[in-house]
Amino acid sequence: VDVKFHLIAQNNQLENVKYTRTEIFLHKNMAYEFGYFTQDIIPKNGEEMRTSRARYITVFKKINDKWLFHRWMPQPEIN
Repeated sequence: VDVKFHLIAQNNQLENVKYTRTEIFLHKNMAYEFGYFTQDIIPKNGEEMRTSRARYITVFKKINDKWLFHRWMPQPEIN
């Protein structure tokens, strides 16, 4: 799936974004957070709003005893 996030932001307004963490996994200096997020997508062209639900993985990396954001990876929408 080739998702162009800049086009999503350019063509829509996102509201009521909520994250639900389901698991955190630690391995040495890396941490992985798994969960779901929901968001209301309001097209700027006047089309009807829709609610989207998808999974995500957030990766953190520990550098010099600080946990830093490393990567966020959304997965395809869940029907």
